[in-house]
Amino acid sequence: MFRGVTGRCRVRVLCLTAVPDGGAMTLALRKLGYMPYTLRSCFQQGHAARHPAEWSRILNGEQPVDMRLLSNHDAVVGPPAMLIYDRLLRACPEYTKVVLVEEPDKRRWVQEYETHVGPLLQDGAGGTHPRRRRRLGRSGIAKAFDEMIHKMTPCGGAAGPVAALERYEADVRSSVDKSRLLVYRYGDGWEPLCGFLEKEVPHEPFPPYDSGVRVIGNLQERIERTEKLTYLVAALACLGVAYVAYPVFGSAQTYLRELYRDYQTAYSTK
Repeated sequence: MFRGVTGRCRVRVLCLTAVPDGGAMTLALRKLGYMPYTLRSCFQQGHAARHPAEWSRILNGEQPVDMRLLSNHDAVVGPPAMLIYDRLLRACPEYTKVVLVEEPDKRRWVQEYETHVGPLLQDGAGGTHPRRRRRLGRSGIAKAFDEMIHKMTPCGGAAGPVAALERYEADVRSSVDKSRLLVYRYGDGWEPLCGFLEKEVPHEPFPPYDSGVRVIGNLQERIERTEKLTYLVAALACLGVAYVAYPVFGSAQTYLRELYRDYQTAYSTK
């Protein structure tokens, strides 16, 4: 499987949090002047045609990380990139800093995540497989998004998702050099983050906590609406072509009738 990266890394901050779209940390980094790449970025600025499929293959280990996905961004917040932070960090320059955001109440966050995202992931029981049926006939973007969400969802096997989050945080703390790592906890405010990133402390309050779990449902609704609109546009286009081409079809039918009449005359089939 591929383990490398392609392209040059210009990322200055890797913000590692399980919160989809980064929540408060995305807003905070924007306030400090960064341009963060988040889950929502995959579907903005014309990225939807390429980025979801690229990330799906990257997370499946089918291709190396293409750093061009992060072009025009100097920060990365949350999934999907947080799942491959070690590969990104090896490709980033030495000045790239890592902010590990510890979830304050992991059990509560997991419960909220499972409540809002769980129904979108269930395969069902007894051979019904509603998710599999839902994927039939869906666009490549929708299928890639589905794969991404499955990879992003903490499971942890028999130990459970809470243990998976704890293990992830422990792995980051042990693998990232302490000189470039900040362990941030919600409620710490601006001071530790700004001191670590060498930024001035804003005068406004730190953005409020956001679990981010509703982002996935919102994105899926947008994708489904886009699919329906695409089918509608395609249907209208087909109707338009049929309307324009109707005279041609009519002429062809007349021509074939004349040929058949000539055939009947020549071979006395009447």
